[in-house]
Amino acid sequence: MLTANGGCEHCVSSLLEIFCENFPQFKEIAQEDFRKRFYMELKGFMRGKELC
Repeated sequence: MLTANGGCEHCVSSLLEIFCENFPQFKEIAQEDFRKRFYMELKGFMRGKELC
């Protein structure tokens, strides 16, 4: 899931929010991948909500 291609940052951030809740041990990898794909931080991306 972390390496899936396509999707907008809003859709991906929503999926990663669920992923981080279920697999907190991988949240750093999720944050790094989001940053590399969308050139922004996952943490706090949507309306100031902390996702991971």
